[in-house]
Amino acid sequence: MKIKLFLTFLVLTAPVAADAVVFSAEVTDHYRVSVYLDTEGELVNAIEGRFTFPPDLLSLSEFRDGNSIVPLWVEKSDGRFSGVIPGGFRGERGLLFSIDFSPRGDGTASVSLDELQALRNDGAGTPLAVTSLPLQFSVSRDDAPAGHESTDTTPPEPFTITYATSSAVFNGDPFIVFLTADKGSGVAYYRVCEGVFAPCTVSASPHRLTRGGWQVVRVVAYDHAGNHRTAYRYPPMTPLFDASLAGAGILLVLGLWIFFARRRLGRYSRSRSRSR
Repeated sequence: MKIKLFLTFLVLTAPVAADAVVFSAEVTDHYRVSVYLDTEGELVNAIEGRFTFPPDLLSLSEFRDGNSIVPLWVEKSDGRFSGVIPGGFRGERGLLFSIDFSPRGDGTASVSLDELQALRNDGAGTPLAVTSLPLQFSVSRDDAPAGHESTDTTPPEPFTITYATSSAVFNGDPFIVFLTADKGSGVAYYRVCEGVFAPCTVSASPHRLTRGGWQVVRVVAYDHAGNHRTAYRYPPMTPLFDASLAGAGILLVLGLWIFFARRRLGRYSRSRSRSR
């Protein structure tokens, strides 16, 4: 069984084999390549690879993962991509990502996928065969975009922050895990803030906590259009803290009872004195 990756440009430029990766193209304000996954009936939970293009003819403008079937990206930089699909995906046309290019020269450009791997969702990560087919299409500097204004005004989806520790991760130091998706332009990056007044840093999940986890942690997810969504994690209560809080509550209630009892006794004593 072979897995097929479809790269589409929307206007077919050359005949392709029916059982291989399909490239097509449309020239708008960008040259856009969309990568699709056909699992051929298999349940796939991970895929990785590399895309190449001639840098003298094309310039990479943007990597888009909005509406992707891959919710967790391990890598998506320098032409390499690697992602995990929890629970797996089975289908004929699952969108992995799209790539926007801008023309830099005149000629025939070839975009291809290499070093591809796909893993079956069988508990063992069994490798599956993957096929692809490069695309060749004409490039002209006259098609260079005059500018692109994003129409995405929707922030990333709401998400939660999970606190965890593991001897196999960060040498046992506490860390947090978080993940969201963006159906528009895709998630661009995260900023993590440890503490109310602490500076924020660009990070990714999992994020190693540098202050032990006993402070408010704020994670802000940004999409490629600049929209953002914020999630908070508040420090948990330890049993000692819970006992201290319970003790303080009991003392507060007892103190208030004594206070009002003494006031009531005082009013009663003054009333008896006046009645005499």
